[in-house]
Amino acid sequence: MGNYVYQFNTGFYLETLPNQKIQAPIVIPYRTNQLQNSIIDNNVIIAKENSEVTVMIDYKSKDDLDNRAASRETLDMKDLNEVFHNGLTRIYLEKGATVNLIKIQSLLDTGNHFDTCIASLQDNAKINFVLIELGSRNSITNIKTDLNGAGSTAEIHTVYLGHKDRKFDINYLVNHYGKETKSKIEVKGALLDKSSKIFKGTLDFKKGAKKSVGQEEEYAVLLSKEVRNRSVPILLCSEDDVSGQHAASAGKIDENKLFYLMTRGFSEADAKKLIIEAAIGPIIDLIPLEEIRTSIYDGIRRRLAHEL
Repeated sequence: MGNYVYQFNTGFYLETLPNQKIQAPIVIPYRTNQLQNSIIDNNVIIAKENSEVTVMIDYKSKDDLDNRAASRETLDMKDLNEVFHNGLTRIYLEKGATVNLIKIQSLLDTGNHFDTCIASLQDNAKINFVLIELGSRNSITNIKTDLNGAGSTAEIHTVYLGHKDRKFDINYLVNHYGKETKSKIEVKGALLDKSSKIFKGTLDFKKGAKKSVGQEEEYAVLLSKEVRNRSVPILLCSEDDVSGQHAASAGKIDENKLFYLMTRGFSEADAKKLIIEAAIGPIIDLIPLEEIRTSIYDGIRRRLAHEL
């Protein structure tokens, strides 16, 4: 094997104690600004037996054009085009451990975002991913989860909002190795203007994963004739005693819902905002901190206000 050199400019290492239940979420803020326009993070989470922890990683540009209109005059657009994130988060869960990992990405719309999570679970461990994708011009996200232990569980919940010419490439893989393992993938979002998205979700039931259950669901609201949406849900199976389900749907806003809200006094734009928020709200509401939820909703409303 060759020698590898890993280069990064930030990161954290978190290890719980056995049976430790950390009640308050641990928040890790990563920021870009004019002096530091790249984030290359290497993160490790080790959850010892029967422990529980919630970790929230917040990627944000300090000089966010959508939040600070003054930035349009003070920032050099050349610098904005160079905003860059490339991150790796590795999670190891021992028996009975639970990890809730929340990632919020609201980098500058001119940036590039590349993020990978790798998780390995032992018996009866559980990992819950919540990913909120609001920023960057190009966003590529990958999650690979190995359900090695019997009774282990993985859930992935993702919200995205595409506007202008944003591009999403979402890739999720859950490998079912242990018996009676469970997985759930849920992806919801909206595409506006000329934005595009491709979602590839794979549930792979390996030999020996008897009585395992997996499901994936993807739903996209298309708000422009120029958007491009592609969904590739995949089920792979080497074991006969398993259950796998997938569903993908995309379309315009329900005209009946829109008409109902408009007859109640809402403008067309406000009615569309309400319908979109209602679709993605249950995932955002999984975030335990109210101020973070409020900030996310505010960001979504600002972007929708500019585009609808």
